[in-house]
Amino acid sequence: MNKKRWFPIALAMLTLGACSDDNLSDYENGQPQWNAEGQGYVTLALNLPTTPSVSRANGANDVFDDGEASEYAVNNAKLLIFTGASEAAATFHSAYTLNLNNWNSVTDDPKNQITVATEITQLINNFDSESTDAFALVVLNDNGLITIADGGATTVAGNALTAGATTWTDVQKYTTKNTMTGSGITMLNAALTDTQGGDELTSAPSGTHTILAKIDESAIYPTAGEAAGNPAATIYVERAVAKVSVGATNAGGSLNEGQPNKLEYTIDGWVLDITNKTSYFGHNVQNSWLGLKSGGSKDYRFAGKAAVESGMTTPLYRLYWAEDPNYDDKDDYGTDAFNRLTAMEGAEFNNLGAYAYCLENTFDVDNMSEEQSTRVIVRAKFTDGTFYTLGQNTDVIYTETTMPDLFKSRLLSNPGFIA
Repeated sequence: MNKKRWFPIALAMLTLGACSDDNLSDYENGQPQWNAEGQGYVTLALNLPTTPSVSRANGANDVFDDGEASEYAVNNAKLLIFTGASEAAATFHSAYTLNLNNWNSVTDDPKNQITVATEITQLINNFDSESTDAFALVVLNDNGLITIADGGATTVAGNALTAGATTWTDVQKYTTKNTMTGSGITMLNAALTDTQGGDELTSAPSGTHTILAKIDESAIYPTAGEAAGNPAATIYVERAVAKVSVGATNAGGSLNEGQPNKLEYTIDGWVLDITNKTSYFGHNVQNSWLGLKSGGSKDYRFAGKAAVESGMTTPLYRLYWAEDPNYDDKDDYGTDAFNRLTAMEGAEFNNLGAYAYCLENTFDVDNMSEEQSTRVIVRAKFTDGTFYTLGQNTDVIYTETTMPDLFKSRLLSNPGFIA
Protein backbone atom coordinates (compact mmCIF):
# COMPACT_ATOMS: atom_id res chain seq x y z
CA MET A 1 0.00 0.00 0.00
CA ASN A 2 1.35 3.40 -0.91
CA LYS A 3 1.07 5.83 1.93
CA LYS A 4 2.30 9.32 2.58
CA ARG A 5 5.77 8.94 4.11
CA TRP A 6 6.76 11.03 7.06
CA PHE A 7 10.03 12.50 7.96
CA PRO A 8 11.24 10.91 11.22
CA ILE A 9 11.18 13.53 13.97
CA ALA A 10 13.11 14.41 17.08
CA LEU A 11 11.81 16.59 19.86
CA ALA A 12 13.88 19.08 21.79
CA MET A 13 14.78 18.61 25.43
CA LEU A 14 17.29 20.50 27.51
CA THR A 15 20.01 18.50 29.18
CA LEU A 16 19.60 18.07 32.90
CA GLY A 17 21.90 19.18 35.66
CA ALA A 18 25.12 21.11 35.76
CA CYS A 19 28.46 20.92 37.50
CA SER A 20 31.61 22.88 38.01
CA ASP A 21 35.04 22.03 36.67
CA ASP A 22 35.93 20.74 40.14
CA ASN A 23 33.57 17.78 39.59
CA LEU A 24 35.11 16.62 36.32
CA SER A 25 36.79 13.23 36.41
CA ASP A 26 39.54 11.56 34.41
CA TYR A 27 38.69 8.69 32.08
CA GLU A 28 40.67 5.48 32.03
CA ASN A 29 40.94 3.15 29.05
CA GLY A 30 37.65 4.25 27.54
CA GLN A 31 35.65 2.66 30.36
CA PRO A 32 32.44 4.13 31.84
CA GLN A 33 32.76 6.19 35.00
CA TRP A 34 30.11 5.12 37.52
CA ASN A 35 29.36 7.18 40.61
CA ALA A 36 29.52 5.93 44.21
CA GLU A 37 25.96 4.56 43.94
CA GLY A 38 26.89 2.43 40.92
CA GLN A 39 25.07 4.64 38.44
CA GLY A 40 26.11 6.89 35.58
CA TYR A 41 24.76 9.57 33.27
CA VAL A 42 24.38 9.17 29.51
CA THR A 43 23.40 11.80 26.99
CA LEU A 44 21.38 10.63 24.00
CA ALA A 45 21.37 12.68 20.80
CA LEU A 46 17.95 12.59 19.16
CA ASN A 47 18.40 13.40 15.50
CA LEU A 48 16.18 14.58 12.71
CA PRO A 49 17.79 13.44 9.43
CA THR A 50 18.46 16.29 7.04
CA THR A 51 16.56 16.44 3.76
CA PRO A 52 19.03 15.82 0.92
CA SER A 53 18.41 17.09 -2.60
CA VAL A 54 16.51 14.08 -3.94
CA SER A 55 13.18 13.77 -5.71
CA ARG A 56 10.62 11.20 -6.80
CA ALA A 57 11.81 11.67 -10.37
CA ASN A 58 15.11 9.87 -9.75
CA GLY A 59 13.58 6.99 -7.83
CA ALA A 60 14.34 8.18 -4.31
CA ASN A 61 12.08 7.42 -1.36
CA ASP A 62 13.60 10.10 0.84
CA VAL A 63 11.08 12.88 0.27
CA PHE A 64 9.22 13.99 3.38
CA ASP A 65 6.77 16.60 4.59
CA ASP A 66 7.13 18.33 7.94
CA GLY A 67 3.65 17.21 9.04
CA GLU A 68 1.14 18.89 11.34
CA ALA A 69 2.01 20.66 14.58
CA SER A 70 -0.20 18.27 16.56
CA GLU A 71 1.93 15.36 15.36
CA TYR A 72 4.93 16.74 17.27
CA ALA A 73 3.29 16.64 20.72
CA VAL A 74 5.05 14.48 23.32
CA ASN A 75 3.18 13.47 26.46
CA ASN A 76 5.63 10.91 27.85
CA ALA A 77 9.01 9.40 27.01
CA LYS A 78 10.68 6.18 28.10
CA LEU A 79 14.16 4.69 27.70
CA LEU A 80 14.77 0.93 27.57
CA ILE A 81 18.33 -0.41 27.75
CA PHE A 82 19.39 -3.85 26.50
CA THR A 83 22.82 -5.43 27.02
CA GLY A 84 24.60 -8.17 25.11
CA ALA A 85 27.17 -9.03 22.46
CA SER A 86 24.88 -7.86 19.63
CA GLU A 87 21.51 -6.24 19.06
CA ALA A 88 19.86 -9.56 18.17
CA ALA A 89 21.20 -11.27 21.31
CA ALA A 90 20.82 -8.31 23.69
CA THR A 91 18.60 -8.88 26.73
CA PHE A 92 16.60 -6.41 28.75
CA HIS A 93 18.61 -4.55 31.39
CA SER A 94 16.58 -1.61 32.72
CA ALA A 95 13.91 0.97 31.89
CA TYR A 96 13.50 4.65 32.76
CA THR A 97 10.76 7.27 32.56
CA LEU A 98 12.32 10.42 31.15
CA ASN A 99 11.60 13.80 32.70
CA LEU A 100 9.61 16.06 30.35
CA ASN A 101 9.72 19.23 32.43
CA ASN A 102 11.91 21.00 29.88
CA TRP A 103 10.10 19.90 26.74
CA ASN A 104 8.35 22.58 24.71
CA SER A 105 4.58 22.35 24.76
CA VAL A 106 3.12 21.70 21.33
CA THR A 107 0.67 24.55 21.93
CA ASP A 108 3.48 26.91 22.94
CA ASP A 109 5.99 26.43 20.18
CA PRO A 110 5.49 23.25 18.14
CA LYS A 111 8.03 23.95 15.42
CA ASN A 112 10.83 24.44 17.97
CA GLN A 113 10.43 20.80 18.94
CA ILE A 114 11.92 19.80 15.58
CA THR A 115 15.68 20.11 15.37
CA VAL A 116 18.48 18.57 13.41
CA ALA A 117 20.08 17.39 16.67
CA THR A 118 19.06 17.69 20.29
CA GLU A 119 20.15 15.99 23.50
CA ILE A 120 18.67 14.46 26.64
CA THR A 121 20.64 13.28 29.69
CA GLN A 122 19.54 10.35 31.87
CA LEU A 123 20.88 8.54 34.94
CA ILE A 124 21.18 4.77 34.32
CA ASN A 125 22.13 1.75 36.40
CA ASN A 126 25.49 0.01 36.21
CA PHE A 127 26.09 -2.89 33.85
CA ASP A 128 29.12 -5.13 33.24
CA SER A 129 30.78 -2.94 30.63
CA GLU A 130 33.91 -5.11 30.45
CA SER A 131 32.06 -8.10 29.01
CA THR A 132 29.00 -6.70 27.28
CA ASP A 133 27.67 -3.81 25.15
CA ALA A 134 24.63 -1.68 25.90
CA PHE A 135 21.90 -0.59 23.47
CA ALA A 136 19.24 2.11 23.82
CA LEU A 137 15.61 2.28 22.70
CA VAL A 138 13.68 5.54 23.12
CA VAL A 139 9.88 5.44 22.96
CA LEU A 140 7.83 8.64 22.84
CA ASN A 141 4.08 8.60 23.52
CA ASP A 142 3.95 4.88 24.31
CA ASN A 143 0.12 5.07 24.67
CA GLY A 144 0.10 2.55 27.48
CA LEU A 145 2.30 0.03 25.67
CA ILE A 146 5.04 0.35 28.31
CA THR A 147 4.65 0.26 32.08
CA ILE A 148 7.50 0.82 34.52
CA ALA A 149 6.61 0.01 38.12
CA ASP A 150 8.47 0.89 41.30
CA GLY A 151 11.61 -1.19 41.47
CA GLY A 152 11.95 -1.24 37.69
CA ALA A 153 9.43 -3.98 36.78
CA THR A 154 8.65 -3.36 33.11
CA THR A 155 6.04 -4.62 30.65
CA VAL A 156 5.79 -4.03 26.89
CA ALA A 157 2.47 -4.69 25.14
CA GLY A 158 1.33 -6.65 28.20
CA ASN A 159 4.45 -8.84 28.32
CA ALA A 160 6.67 -8.80 31.39
CA LEU A 161 10.36 -8.18 30.68
CA THR A 162 12.86 -10.21 32.69
CA ALA A 163 16.29 -8.65 33.15
CA GLY A 164 19.00 -10.80 31.62
CA ALA A 165 16.49 -13.10 29.89
CA THR A 166 14.01 -11.24 27.65
CA THR A 167 15.77 -10.48 24.36
CA TRP A 168 15.26 -7.48 22.13
CA THR A 169 14.17 -9.90 19.39
CA ASP A 170 11.37 -11.05 21.71
CA VAL A 171 10.30 -7.50 22.50
CA GLN A 172 10.46 -6.40 18.87
CA LYS A 173 7.91 -9.05 17.89
CA TYR A 174 5.40 -8.43 20.65
CA THR A 175 2.01 -7.91 19.00
CA THR A 176 -0.25 -5.06 19.95
CA LYS A 177 -3.71 -3.89 18.93
CA ASN A 178 -2.88 -0.46 20.30
CA THR A 179 -3.59 2.22 17.68
CA MET A 180 -0.50 4.17 18.82
CA THR A 181 -2.35 7.47 18.40
CA GLY A 182 -4.44 7.82 21.56
CA SER A 183 -2.29 10.26 23.53
CA GLY A 184 0.14 11.58 20.95
CA ILE A 185 1.58 9.48 18.15
CA THR A 186 3.92 6.70 19.26
CA MET A 187 7.51 7.18 18.07
CA LEU A 188 10.59 5.00 18.55
CA ASN A 189 13.97 4.18 17.04
CA ALA A 190 13.92 4.04 13.25
CA ALA A 191 15.22 0.95 11.45
CA LEU A 192 18.43 1.85 9.61
CA THR A 193 20.82 0.02 7.30
CA ASP A 194 24.44 0.57 6.35
CA THR A 195 23.61 -0.11 2.68
CA GLN A 196 22.33 2.44 0.17
CA GLY A 197 19.31 1.77 -2.02
CA GLY A 198 18.04 3.72 -5.01
CA ASP A 199 18.11 3.55 -8.78
CA GLU A 200 21.78 4.10 -9.58
CA LEU A 201 23.22 0.80 -8.33
CA THR A 202 24.95 -1.64 -10.67
CA SER A 203 24.09 -4.64 -8.48
CA ALA A 204 21.71 -5.54 -5.68
CA PRO A 205 22.71 -4.05 -2.30
CA SER A 206 23.43 -6.20 0.73
CA GLY A 207 24.14 -5.26 4.32
CA THR A 208 22.83 -5.26 7.86
CA HIS A 209 20.20 -3.26 9.69
CA THR A 210 19.94 -1.90 13.21
CA ILE A 211 17.18 -0.46 15.37
CA LEU A 212 18.72 -0.15 18.81
CA ALA A 213 21.41 2.51 19.26
CA LYS A 214 24.70 1.24 20.70
CA ILE A 215 25.84 3.21 23.75
CA ASP A 216 29.43 4.43 23.78
CA GLU A 217 30.54 3.21 27.20
CA SER A 218 33.38 5.74 27.36
CA ALA A 219 30.68 8.47 27.36
CA ILE A 220 29.08 7.32 30.64
CA TYR A 221 29.90 9.84 33.37
CA PRO A 222 29.37 10.12 37.13
CA THR A 223 27.65 13.52 36.84
CA ALA A 224 25.05 15.03 34.51
CA GLY A 225 27.30 18.01 33.87
CA GLU A 226 30.06 15.82 32.48
CA ALA A 227 27.64 13.90 30.28
CA ALA A 228 26.05 17.05 28.86
CA GLY A 229 27.35 17.76 25.38
CA ASN A 230 29.02 14.33 25.08
CA PRO A 231 26.42 12.03 23.48
CA ALA A 232 26.81 8.33 24.20
CA ALA A 233 24.39 7.33 21.42
CA THR A 234 22.62 8.87 18.46
CA ILE A 235 18.99 7.93 17.89
CA TYR A 236 16.81 8.65 14.87
CA VAL A 237 13.13 8.33 15.72
CA GLU A 238 10.16 7.64 13.46
CA ARG A 239 6.40 7.45 13.91
CA ALA A 240 4.87 4.00 14.35
CA VAL A 241 1.77 4.62 12.22
CA ALA A 242 1.03 5.48 8.61
CA LYS A 243 -0.48 8.79 7.61
CA VAL A 244 -2.99 9.04 4.77
CA SER A 245 -4.30 12.17 3.09
CA VAL A 246 -6.68 12.59 0.15
CA GLY A 247 -6.90 15.69 -1.99
CA ALA A 248 -8.22 16.68 -5.40
CA THR A 249 -7.16 19.31 -7.89
CA ASN A 250 -10.83 19.49 -8.88
CA ALA A 251 -13.37 18.24 -6.34
CA GLY A 252 -16.05 17.80 -9.00
CA GLY A 253 -16.65 16.76 -12.57
CA SER A 254 -18.92 14.91 -14.95
CA LEU A 255 -19.64 11.29 -15.66
CA ASN A 256 -20.14 10.39 -19.32
CA GLU A 257 -18.90 13.77 -20.47
CA GLY A 258 -20.34 14.69 -23.88
CA GLN A 259 -23.06 12.01 -23.70
CA PRO A 260 -26.85 12.40 -23.25
CA ASN A 261 -26.63 10.76 -19.83
CA LYS A 262 -24.01 13.18 -18.52
CA LEU A 263 -24.15 13.65 -14.73
CA GLU A 264 -22.44 16.33 -12.66
CA TYR A 265 -20.93 15.34 -9.31
CA THR A 266 -18.81 16.67 -6.43
CA ILE A 267 -16.51 14.72 -4.12
CA ASP A 268 -17.38 15.49 -0.53
CA GLY A 269 -15.55 12.94 1.62
CA TRP A 270 -13.37 9.85 2.02
CA VAL A 271 -12.78 7.08 4.53
CA LEU A 272 -10.23 4.31 5.08
CA ASP A 273 -11.29 0.68 4.80
CA ILE A 274 -9.54 -2.65 5.52
CA THR A 275 -7.17 -1.19 8.09
CA ASN A 276 -4.87 -3.42 10.11
CA LYS A 277 -5.81 -4.19 13.70
CA THR A 278 -2.37 -5.34 14.85
CA SER A 279 1.24 -4.26 14.70
CA TYR A 280 4.58 -5.44 15.98
CA PHE A 281 6.06 -3.27 18.70
CA GLY A 282 9.29 -2.80 16.75
CA HIS A 283 10.04 -2.32 13.07
CA ASN A 284 10.33 -5.98 11.99
CA VAL A 285 12.63 -6.15 8.95
CA GLN A 286 14.75 -8.67 7.06
CA ASN A 287 18.23 -8.08 5.64
CA SER A 288 17.35 -10.27 2.66
CA TRP A 289 14.87 -7.66 1.42
CA LEU A 290 17.65 -5.22 0.55
CA GLY A 291 18.02 -6.80 -2.89
CA LEU A 292 14.35 -6.40 -3.81
CA LYS A 293 13.56 -3.92 -6.57
CA SER A 294 10.64 -2.37 -8.38
CA GLY A 295 9.55 -4.56 -11.31
CA GLY A 296 12.23 -5.09 -13.92
CA SER A 297 14.05 -1.90 -13.04
CA LYS A 298 17.12 -1.50 -10.87
CA ASP A 299 15.30 0.76 -8.43
CA TYR A 300 16.08 -0.85 -5.06
CA ARG A 301 13.51 0.82 -2.81
CA PHE A 302 13.80 -1.20 0.39
CA ALA A 303 16.60 1.11 1.58
CA GLY A 304 16.77 4.86 1.21
CA LYS A 305 18.99 6.54 -1.33
CA ALA A 306 19.97 9.46 0.89
CA ALA A 307 21.79 9.02 4.22
CA VAL A 308 19.83 10.09 7.29
CA GLU A 309 22.50 12.69 8.00
CA SER A 310 25.24 14.18 5.86
CA GLY A 311 28.90 13.75 6.80
CA MET A 312 28.50 10.40 8.61
CA THR A 313 31.64 8.24 8.81
CA THR A 314 29.45 5.21 8.13
CA PRO A 315 26.33 6.45 6.29
CA LEU A 316 23.01 5.01 7.45
CA TYR A 317 19.85 4.79 5.38
CA ARG A 318 16.19 4.44 6.29
CA LEU A 319 14.28 1.22 5.62
CA TYR A 320 10.87 1.34 3.95
CA TRP A 321 9.33 -2.07 4.56
CA ALA A 322 8.40 -4.22 7.53
CA GLU A 323 6.45 -7.34 8.41
CA ASP A 324 3.10 -7.15 10.16
CA PRO A 325 1.86 -9.93 12.47
CA ASN A 326 -0.36 -11.23 9.62
CA TYR A 327 2.25 -10.69 6.91
CA ASP A 328 2.22 -14.18 5.39
CA ASP A 329 -0.50 -15.99 7.31
CA LYS A 330 -3.28 -16.70 4.83
CA ASP A 331 -5.47 -18.13 7.58
CA ASP A 332 -5.33 -14.82 9.45
CA TYR A 333 -7.01 -12.70 6.78
CA GLY A 334 -10.55 -13.16 8.00
CA THR A 335 -12.83 -10.53 9.47
CA ASP A 336 -10.81 -10.49 12.70
CA ALA A 337 -7.60 -9.37 10.99
CA PHE A 338 -8.81 -5.99 9.70
CA ASN A 339 -11.20 -3.21 10.49
CA ARG A 340 -13.75 -3.34 7.66
CA LEU A 341 -16.62 -1.04 6.77
CA THR A 342 -19.83 -3.06 6.72
CA ALA A 343 -21.97 -0.15 5.46
CA MET A 344 -21.39 3.35 4.18
CA GLU A 345 -24.27 4.72 6.20
CA GLY A 346 -22.97 5.91 9.54
CA ALA A 347 -19.30 5.83 8.49
CA GLU A 348 -17.26 8.85 9.58
CA PHE A 349 -16.02 10.40 6.33
CA ASN A 350 -13.08 12.83 6.26
CA ASN A 351 -13.04 16.06 4.30
CA LEU A 352 -10.69 16.45 1.35
CA GLY A 353 -7.32 17.64 2.64
CA ALA A 354 -7.81 16.03 6.06
CA TYR A 355 -5.55 13.31 7.46
CA ALA A 356 -6.13 9.86 8.93
CA TYR A 357 -3.73 7.52 10.70
CA CYS A 358 -3.59 3.73 10.61
CA LEU A 359 -1.29 0.83 11.39
CA GLU A 360 0.88 -0.29 8.49
CA ASN A 361 -0.60 -3.10 6.40
CA THR A 362 2.08 -5.08 4.56
CA PHE A 363 2.14 -8.60 3.19
CA ASP A 364 4.10 -10.86 0.88
CA VAL A 365 3.25 -11.22 -2.82
CA ASP A 366 1.15 -14.36 -2.28
CA ASN A 367 -1.19 -12.42 -0.01
CA MET A 368 -1.30 -9.21 -2.03
CA SER A 369 -4.96 -9.03 -2.99
CA GLU A 370 -7.66 -6.40 -3.10
CA GLU A 371 -9.69 -7.75 -0.20
CA GLN A 372 -6.63 -7.57 2.09
CA SER A 373 -5.21 -4.18 1.08
CA THR A 374 -5.96 -0.99 2.93
CA ARG A 375 -7.96 1.26 0.62
CA VAL A 376 -9.65 4.65 0.40
CA ILE A 377 -13.36 4.89 -0.34
CA VAL A 378 -14.34 8.21 -1.90
CA ARG A 379 -17.87 9.57 -1.59
CA ALA A 380 -19.36 11.54 -4.49
CA LYS A 381 -22.63 13.49 -4.64
CA PHE A 382 -24.56 13.89 -7.87
CA THR A 383 -25.79 17.46 -8.24
CA ASP A 384 -28.33 17.40 -11.10
CA GLY A 385 -31.18 15.12 -10.12
CA THR A 386 -32.11 11.47 -10.20
CA PHE A 387 -30.10 8.71 -11.84
CA TYR A 388 -30.84 5.05 -12.52
CA THR A 389 -29.03 1.73 -12.87
CA LEU A 390 -30.28 -1.30 -14.77
CA GLY A 391 -30.41 -4.71 -13.11
CA GLN A 392 -27.24 -5.55 -11.21
CA ASN A 393 -24.99 -3.43 -13.42
CA THR A 394 -23.87 -0.49 -11.33
CA ASP A 395 -21.06 0.46 -13.70
CA VAL A 396 -23.48 2.32 -16.03
CA ILE A 397 -25.86 5.05 -14.90
CA TYR A 398 -28.81 6.59 -16.71
CA THR A 399 -30.58 9.91 -16.34
CA GLU A 400 -34.28 10.75 -16.55
CA THR A 401 -33.61 11.79 -20.17
CA THR A 402 -32.05 8.52 -21.31
CA MET A 403 -33.96 6.05 -19.14
CA PRO A 404 -37.33 6.14 -21.07
CA ASP A 405 -35.68 5.35 -24.41
CA LEU A 406 -33.70 2.52 -22.79
CA PHE A 407 -36.86 1.13 -21.23
CA LYS A 408 -38.71 1.22 -24.56
CA SER A 409 -35.88 -0.53 -26.41
CA ARG A 410 -35.76 -3.29 -23.82
CA LEU A 411 -39.53 -3.85 -24.10
CA LEU A 412 -39.46 -3.96 -27.87
CA SER A 413 -36.59 -6.45 -27.85
CA ASN A 414 -38.61 -8.77 -25.59
CA PRO A 415 -41.96 -9.53 -27.36
CA GLY A 416 -42.84 -12.18 -24.81
CA PHE A 417 -42.87 -9.58 -22.07
CA ILE A 418 -45.11 -7.26 -24.13
CA ALA A 419 -47.62 -10.06 -24.70
